[in-house]
Amino acid sequence: MPELSPILTHELRAPQLDAEVLARELRRPASTLAAAPAAVGARGEPPGQEHDVRPFVMAVRGLIESERLDTARQMLYAAPPYILSDPLVARLRSILAPPVVKRVHKRDLDRRQEYDWLRTHGHQYRGQWVALDGATLLVSAATLRELQERLRAVPVTNRPFLHRVD
Repeated sequence: MPELSPILTHELRAPQLDAEVLARELRRPASTLAAAPAAVGARGEPPGQEHDVRPFVMAVRGLIESERLDTARQMLYAAPPYILSDPLVARLRSILAPPVVKRVHKRDLDRRQEYDWLRTHGHQYRGQWVALDGATLLVSAATLRELQERLRAVPVTNRPFLHRVD
């Protein structure tokens, strides 16, 4: 059997070596990922590796399934650029991002008077739509469209409360 050239032999073994290196890197604790520089080629790719992010995504999903969300977040934020550019990884980062809480200072209208009116007079308007302003009935109608048409003819100062009485 002819002997293979050293270059060919290396090319035949390279995918196996790359997979071993990647597997070893994925087994490292997430806390050490940020400290160590990623092995990235000239174009942001790992040497000898195509854009295969599946092992990385599988590792992150494993962390999620084992409810280690902080570790999964750390792993995602420490990922090299070629992994971060993948749409699936971007989606995982978005899903695992801490929630954003917005405080709204606007308060909803107090509708206690409308609810009191419905408890007291609602039985008289079963199957009807009613428009209320406080404890005052503005209009009633069989359909919402008809109620809105009738409401246009009534002068209102506040936003009316529209409700279908069942």
